[in-house]
Amino acid sequence: MEKTYFFDTLRRIGSTCREQLSWLVGMLEGPTLGTEEWNTLHRTLHVFAMHAVGAASFGLAGRDIDIKELPLEVVTDSKSLREALKKAGFGIMYDVIDVLERVARRERFSLQQQPQAGIWDRERRRYLRGVAPEDDTFRKAVLRSVERCVFEQGHLLKECQAPAKVKPGRKRKGEPKSEVGTCGKLYVARKQTQLYCSGSCLSRTLTRKKRAGKRAKNRSKKRVKRRGK
Repeated sequence: MEKTYFFDTLRRIGSTCREQLSWLVGMLEGPTLGTEEWNTLHRTLHVFAMHAVGAASFGLAGRDIDIKELPLEVVTDSKSLREALKKAGFGIMYDVIDVLERVARRERFSLQQQPQAGIWDRERRRYLRGVAPEDDTFRKAVLRSVERCVFEQGHLLKECQAPAKVKPGRKRKGEPKSEVGTCGKLYVARKQTQLYCSGSCLSRTLTRKKRAGKRAKNRSKKRVKRRGK
């Protein structure tokens, strides 16, 4: 991999943990990918994994890595890439989703134990602590980068609990009321007090609460009237 591509991609996905976590979540909550987009994602994840060891170790991190674990076929009728990968049920991105969802729900997630090795850095002329090349895999490298971002910015990763959108149109007579779920979208909050992924979800939540309050008030008035008769 050329250094130019490495740094161009790094500018796109960000160089800080917050930026990279936002890119990762945004990509997973986006639409499903075609073949060419998958190939681009392979290389982008390569850069994401390489950045964890630092540009100084470029020669080591830039070696060819195994991308066979990435799912090349996903469910196409899904709302998002995350949903498609969960339906597929395998692959490196499925493992990434599992970690991110556990973090967003404040659940425990398992760390990947990595064999450590002393790696000679020619530019710095010093030994650096890193993962032994012969024991490393693409899956471990990507998850290691995810964990690095989680430990630094994971407290801002959340799952939106706003009410889900209701399908437009009137319901047929006798049709049972369907339960309203939650938005469920993963997002990186701007600050810890941010509760919803977007302004529309915040507006929907406030509107539902306001309508529920009015209905409760009207029911209370009707009960008072019946008692007064």
